[in-house]
Amino acid sequence: MLRENNVRKEFFEHDEYQALRAAAVDYLKPIIATGYNTGMRKGEILSLKWPQVNLRERTITLDPGTTKNDERRVIYMADELYDTLAELKVMQEYGWPHVDHVFVREGRPVKSIQRSWGAACKAVGLEGRWFHDLRRSAVRNMVRAGIPERVAMRISGHKTASIFARYNITSEDDLQRAAQAISQYHDSMGTNMGTIEVAERIVQEADGDK
Repeated sequence: MLRENNVRKEFFEHDEYQALRAAAVDYLKPIIATGYNTGMRKGEILSLKWPQVNLRERTITLDPGTTKNDERRVIYMADELYDTLAELKVMQEYGWPHVDHVFVREGRPVKSIQRSWGAACKAVGLEGRWFHDLRRSAVRNMVRAGIPERVAMRISGHKTASIFARYNITSEDDLQRAAQAISQYHDSMGTNMGTIEVAERIVQEADGDK
């Protein structure tokens, strides 16, 4: 068989993500934040309902049948995503209290983001980027945050290490940062260990459901 050479390798640097989110229309901003912070697929995000979001526990639960591989996933929210969804919940309870979907536009569930996504990308000079590139960015960020691969795969919903590895993209900046890794090791340990502890809770939660 011929080697596959057309594997997509696009991802968003953090400043690109911030610019994109700032340029997006209001209903798209939290959708972008969810994709970047969790690695959830677009379909999983747009179908998300409030009963699946536990703001007290800071979790998003994707039930069997709602994910591509039909397996349950529990995702713990980082601070940015928690703040985003908590604010969104307050706004929806005030404006559209009877809507179950998390992401709505004028009180109706968001069905498509193609046009608004393209407009936001164009506004910041990132034409041609796909929403799925946020998923690659999330995987890349988890690996660089020190989350073990098996835990990151639980979060992103990847079934195989080979597919997961495609999303863990190396850039020139990664190579430069690697040269500084030793001197920054002790300073970053506190943040990384905190991330790993949260990630390990995801594994325990998932194992408890077996």
